[in-house]
Amino acid sequence: MQTKTSTSSGLLIAAAIAAAIGIPGCGSSSTSVLQPSNDRCQIAIGGGPSTIPADGGNGSISVSAARECLWSATSESQWLTITSGASGQGDGTVNFQAVSNPAPAMRRGSVVINNSRAEISQAAAPCQYRLGSVAQTFPATGGDGSVDVQTLEGCNWTATSGSSWVAIANLQNPGGSGSVRFRVEPNTGDARTGSLTIAGLSFSVIQSGANVQCNYGIEPTGLSAPAAGGTGTIAVTAPGGCGWTAVSQAPWIAVNNGATGNGNGIVSIAVAANTGAARTGTVIVASNAYTVTQAGVSAPCAFAIAPTNQSIAAGGGSATVTVTTAAGCSWTAVSQSQWITVTNGASGNGNGAVALTIAANGGAARTGTVTIAGQTYSVNQAEAPRPCAFTVAPTTIASPVGGGTSPVTVTTESNCSWTAVSQAQWITVTSGGSGSGNGTVTLTIAANGGAARSGTVTVAGHTVTVNQPEAPRPCAYTVAPMTIEAPAAGGPSTVTVTTDPGCSWTAVTQADWITVASGAAGAGNGTVTLSVAPNSGAARTGSALVAGHTVTINQNGAPPPCSYAINPIETVVAAAGGTTMVAVTTQNSCTWSVTTNTTWIAVTNIPTGNGNGTVELSVAANTGTTPRSGTVTIAGQTFTVTQTAPPTACTYELMPMHQDVSNAGGDFTVQIVTQPACPWTAVPDGSWIEIAANAGGSGTTTLTYHVQPNPGATRNGRINIATQRLNIMQGPM
Repeated sequence: MQTKTSTSSGLLIAAAIAAAIGIPGCGSSSTSVLQPSNDRCQIAIGGGPSTIPADGGNGSISVSAARECLWSATSESQWLTITSGASGQGDGTVNFQAVSNPAPAMRRGSVVINNSRAEISQAAAPCQYRLGSVAQTFPATGGDGSVDVQTLEGCNWTATSGSSWVAIANLQNPGGSGSVRFRVEPNTGDARTGSLTIAGLSFSVIQSGANVQCNYGIEPTGLSAPAAGGTGTIAVTAPGGCGWTAVSQAPWIAVNNGATGNGNGIVSIAVAANTGAARTGTVIVASNAYTVTQAGVSAPCAFAIAPTNQSIAAGGGSATVTVTTAAGCSWTAVSQSQWITVTNGASGNGNGAVALTIAANGGAARTGTVTIAGQTYSVNQAEAPRPCAFTVAPTTIASPVGGGTSPVTVTTESNCSWTAVSQAQWITVTSGGSGSGNGTVTLTIAANGGAARSGTVTVAGHTVTVNQPEAPRPCAYTVAPMTIEAPAAGGPSTVTVTTDPGCSWTAVTQADWITVASGAAGAGNGTVTLSVAPNSGAARTGSALVAGHTVTINQNGAPPPCSYAINPIETVVAAAGGTTMVAVTTQNSCTWSVTTNTTWIAVTNIPTGNGNGTVELSVAANTGTTPRSGTVTIAGQTFTVTQTAPPTACTYELMPMHQDVSNAGGDFTVQIVTQPACPWTAVPDGSWIEIAANAGGSGTTTLTYHVQPNPGATRNGRINIATQRLNIMQGPM
């Protein structure tokens, strides 16, 4: 709702009196005028909505003023934002927006326009309650249960049991979001259903009967929903007497039917439309998870206009605005001002252009808007030529107690003459006592040695008020906090200084690890930001001198460095491959990672990577012919894996196969030829043949053996080597 207060002097005076003495108006009007200005450019404000709804909204305040009078509007409340009309000249409108009220209590804010204040009230947020689930199932043995209650802080609620076998054990935070804990007694009979009333909402307690074995199944186990939403049906299979519930775990999935049941049953769900990215949610049905996957929507249309504003002469004219957007994106162009007409391009699709015609202006300068593709295009039109009118700025000067000079600007047409005359002995017009057209008046204000005072200067027919504070008094300072506890990581800390306006102060540190990040000097109330450097050693204490007070900073010491150990540090794996486990030992706050450095070793299980943990590795089969080794870096430590080669078919050859030996005997050799990994042993079958070295080994090698002297007739012997036989014949003596 937007209204405009009458400019009748009687109405304005009545509004001012009502505001001053606190006379209530009819209904719940949210706008009042406080302390109106008495100068020539007095403004009047009015209109505005009745109490704004709790979920927020928009409103406007009408401003009535002479057309040469300037004004500006500011919000004194964070929840009120001025959306347009933050400043203007003459009559105008201030538009504002209020965000939703998060508290269950009415609140008030204000918008100040020059010296007038518009008070805005907003309704309290209604107390609405939501349970974390609508039911819970229990076995025949009973047990403890709980349900969460969600509401605004300050909203009170209670809980009562509607069944003698369900007792409320505890209420957590019944003045906001909290929970209800309850106890279910054992059931010796048939299945039964009880209820709790929590914050006015019903909660079901379903208990299985005695001696019933409850097994649950659902079909199907999931749903793929389009972005537009939809519904789904779930069949529950359970023995008679077995109670169950269906509870959504996502706010965009609703259980429409079958929230509770006993035995076989049907659950119906509804999936809300999705306006964002693809999403996944679950519904817990009879202790089984039912998964809903919903598609997302494409990005919304984005629009840009150029230019976004234009200045037009008082005689009017035309303007063209281009619209840039994606093909298929529709838009419109609607004038918000009667003197601006959309002559072409009132609607379009994709890129386009809008043609505007601006009518001639017969009055004060004005600003109008056109909404094009959802964007605001502003037209600023100069005022029409008129008789001499003067604008003076500022109209109020706050001079320091020590005095000084202050300029006052005069704005008017080039042929309009004016004068500047002081009305107070302590204010002197030192330059610009008269002029024509735009100009500047310089005022010299004497130092004040007594009480606060006000004086005026008449500039171009306007009253300029000069306010000067009383002479200074001894300064006193309050600093808070006086002690700061800083973590080892360091960071900023804020110290507030409270003192009278004009009282100067400084902030300096007494330790090289503390710096003043901002507020090293100030006057009046202020804030100092101290930056504490990270501490890599023991706990330490330093200080800063703020406004003459010592602020102590205590900083914690750095935590001990992290150390890591793994067990084992190496392993041997068969050629067929397999898995192996490695334990990591470190402090609870220490993080670590796992990186395999070999393609045939994979990390199959990675724990949290914080504190102690166990890593599982998978080693692939060795398809080569030789053993191999690889490493894995675990918590900065090297874990070595050695893998054997697969077995191969071995062949053996002796060179020579036969050896003739004289009766004197002696040392002899035989070469064994085989594959590198093939094992062999050498075993003589006579006591007169001895193996001198290498009685066993693998791969190709040379075997040395010894034959003892022969004391008798010719004799034959042999050495069995793997699958071959070396025959030895020794002559007689």
